[in-house]
Amino acid sequence: MFAELKSIIPSIQHTSDVSNEKAGDYLFFTLDDGDRVAVEPGSLTRRELEILEFFLTSDDMKLPDIPADSWESYLKRAGTSRPKDLDTYSYFQFLHIEGKDIAASRQDIHAIIDSYFQQSFTILEISRRQVLVILMSREPFEYSGFHPVELAEIMTSDLLTDMKIYVGRYLHHTENLVELYEFEALLFISYQRLFPAYRGFKTAEHLLFVFPGLSESNKRIAAAYLFARLETDSETIYTLYHFFLSSMNVSLAAKTLHLHRNTLQYRIDKITGITGIDVRFFPNAAAYYYVIKTMFADAIR
Repeated sequence: MFAELKSIIPSIQHTSDVSNEKAGDYLFFTLDDGDRVAVEPGSLTRRELEILEFFLTSDDMKLPDIPADSWESYLKRAGTSRPKDLDTYSYFQFLHIEGKDIAASRQDIHAIIDSYFQQSFTILEISRRQVLVILMSREPFEYSGFHPVELAEIMTSDLLTDMKIYVGRYLHHTENLVELYEFEALLFISYQRLFPAYRGFKTAEHLLFVFPGLSESNKRIAAAYLFARLETDSETIYTLYHFFLSSMNVSLAAKTLHLHRNTLQYRIDKITGITGIDVRFFPNAAAYYYVIKTMFADAIR
């Protein structure tokens, strides 16, 4: 975990590298694996400090008193119970929203989200600059082609501050939502560093740019993220691979695979319906193709 954190925040150090004389100049945090790290506050941007304070346990800071069965406890791995929403709803989607002093505009954000999506949701305050919107549904989401740029522009206009949004894929309550939330948060940070002028990011559209630099464990998470509950479905993976090789031409791919056109279309629509990722959109297709070639070689032989 330290190596991954170091790649995001280069100034972070192991506590063993900090002398006793300079210990008072550092903030200390404990990682999930028990390792302790140190960082000089002056070497961090506000955003980096907020990331550390959210994901890690400060050695000098008490955890906030939040219910053990809350989303906050669950996503911080601090709770002993699952959120009650996981017993009520089956399908979820995370919207990571960032902007200056955004937490102070929580009521306004609530009104915008309520008007835009018209479905059940909750809002978590991650930091002063970031909130997490969790969309919830008892039935599978209907794919709408929604893109976060539109929502970011609405919020920027209404709240009079520059907003950035990352919209994740559809999630099922049986998945490891904590791990997927952390992975999405990592993607959001990585995407913003690569494309600082962009306001909206969606699922896999920029994954191709960051995938090669991920750790092996995060590459496996990325593969699971793209295919959701279909990562062991070799038939779907094989079909997608040849669909991409056929320049996303359904008729040509169906002929190559000796399938009826409707059968091929069903398999393509299935993954879009489960993930909310349109594999016919070139940036998404490029990410899927790259991940299939590097992570699912056995399925395409």
